[in-house]
Amino acid sequence: MRPKSRRVEAIVVGRKDLFEADKIITLFTPNEGIIKVIAKGVAKPASRRLGKLELGGKIKALVVAGRSFDIITEVEVLDDLASIRQDMNKLGGLLFLCELINNLLPEQEENQKVWDKTIIAIDNIKNGRISQLVNFEAQLLDLLGFGITKEEENLMNKKDWKNLHLKLNSRLRA
Repeated sequence: MRPKSRRVEAIVVGRKDLFEADKIITLFTPNEGIIKVIAKGVAKPASRRLGKLELGGKIKALVVAGRSFDIITEVEVLDDLASIRQDMNKLGGLLFLCELINNLLPEQEENQKVWDKTIIAIDNIKNGRISQLVNFEAQLLDLLGFGITKEEENLMNKKDWKNLHLKLNSRLRA
């Protein structure tokens, strides 16, 4: 039986409209993996919480058990990534990272190694090392059991990020 309420540390990796004022927020947590929660009333003009639930932001939240979805009630921003949001290249990298996490990780499956790699990848983006994001992409596929081909490994060793990304991308779309 899950607790009625719990505090979670998370990275916001997805947002989707639900009704007029609510949103489904996808969170990546170190202990629970991907979880989807409802943020009630955040799309209202007077809401102060929507700005705290920006994609890529690291938060601490109070989550209360609901019938079908848990509900997020309190949000504290741990890192709003303001420096990333001012640079279009960094922002694109952050959004790509969120998309990878949101689309590849299964729901409610703890994965501390992926969490640790994600924190490092966000730090790399902050510091302008966006090419390292392709390295994260390859490591993520490997950690999730997809493996890395010999050709991809060679491209990683050569630091040929463009061709590595193209190879990984073609494999993901297949």
